[in-house]
Amino acid sequence: QDIRSMLGDVKIDEKKAKEYFLRERTKCGEQNRLSDEKQLRALSNRLTELDKLIQSAFEEKVLGNLPDSVCKSLCEKYQLEKEGAERQIAELKKRLSDTDCIDAEVEEYIMRLKRYAKCEELTREMCLQLIEFITVGEKPADNKPREIHIYYKLISGQTLADYREQITK
Repeated sequence: QDIRSMLGDVKIDEKKAKEYFLRERTKCGEQNRLSDEKQLRALSNRLTELDKLIQSAFEEKVLGNLPDSVCKSLCEKYQLEKEGAERQIAELKKRLSDTDCIDAEVEEYIMRLKRYAKCEELTREMCLQLIEFITVGEKPADNKPREIHIYYKLISGQTLADYREQITK
């Protein structure tokens, strides 16, 4: 069965489709957000620790307990690590604050649903946008048809039929 026969002549309930999209996106986003926040805390703690290590190395040098070359080497190493951590922190903060584009994504999602529901024929572009991959079973010995499974790029890996129930009236 192709995509059009699966979707059929359904009327897409935009409100329901939008709610579904946001709900599924929130599930995925929540896991990523928690992971990013944990990583942000760890990096912030490491920055504090690096500042203390740099200060400690300098104090040991001033006291004469640490040769200049060792102090310089340690400080350079700590500074490089600190700069890398600061870059990662900036990326994580940006990622955590990127929630403004959700509305645009929802509109794009609704537009695609409408376009695919009204398709007259399946194009290469649609296949690339909708199909994750296809598996073709081994050829049976008794000339029966091969098993073919199509895996679609939907939000949560559902079958197209289950997905159809979620977005229609």
